Amino acid sequence: MRAAVGALLPFFVLLGVGLVLGRFARFRDAEPILTAFVFYVALPCFLFDTLAGTDPAGSGVPVGMLAVAVAVAALVATALALPLGRGRRRGAGSEVALAAGYANVGYLGIPVAVGLLGEGAGLAAGLAQLAHNVVFMVGYPVLAIARRGRGEGLGPALWETTRRAILLNPVTISVAAGLLVAHLGIRPPHALTASIDLLAGAAVPGALVAVGLTLGPSLRALTSGGVRVLDVGAAVTTKLLLLPVATWGALALLAPRLDATWTGTLVLMAAMPTSTTAFVLAREYGGDGRTAAATIAASTLAAMLTIPLVAALLLP
Repeated sequence: MRAAVGALLPFFVLLGVGLVLGRFARFRDAEPILTAFVFYVALPCFLFDTLAGTDPAGSGVPVGMLAVAVAVAALVATALALPLGRGRRRGAGSEVALAAGYANVGYLGIPVAVGLLGEGAGLAAGLAQLAHNVVFMVGYPVLAIARRGRGEGLGPALWETTRRAILLNPVTISVAAGLLVAHLGIRPPHALTASIDLLAGAAVPGALVAVGLTLGPSLRALTSGGVRVLDVGAAVTTKLLLLPVATWGALALLAPRLDATWTGTLVLMAAMPTSTTAFVLAREYGGDGRTAAATIAASTLAAMLTIPLVAALLLP
């Protein structure tokens, strides 16, 4: 347990730095710029750098187990959270389900998995990020449009959300490029790889500080009294406790001999707090976003206790 806490402490320190900096206007105003830099530049470089050094053919990617892990997140969150929306505004339960299932894989999960399990976890974490994007960034908008029932065709909606969330997503492009380079054995020029290395080094601290900067508004949503404590409590409990246990159980049952790095990475992904993208999706597709924002804050703070516990159980 002590080793897990020691390994994770720098991540949470950087979250705290972002939270403190968020009290100053110049840093609050810069948060969208920092987030854009991380999402469009630093994180893609980090993923490319990590995956370009892997051996996809020799890694034996367990596509079925990757699908199982993400399906567990979607199904458990939906089964537990949708009943909370009954008798209230339309979409309330869907917002809770989104907040309970959509993990912060990109900004927190990937750095944590690589930091705890080594570079070998990069492939699993990168593919888990892609799978999360497919399920939540495509599935949730399509379901929201279908629920509204305003004559909007599901075909155009599916194409538009797929195009935005996957085909034009810098994370998707960087993962595909990294896997292609690794598979073909390409060696890019040193000047290019050195530049990518420098930008990749900014991904983890930049992402963690960016998440910390968003915690202030999320905490205000949590303490404003405008959200139901039951909703937030159910989403946080599902996200941080039920999903890691359910994911571990599904993998142990269906793939007891799965490589420990893959098992550990997928369970760690399930244990991550709610992604900040959940708030964006909730606001864009009919929700008020306050429940998602409050869940982001509560789950991120609670994860400081739960992630070390999960890591301690996974690490030898």
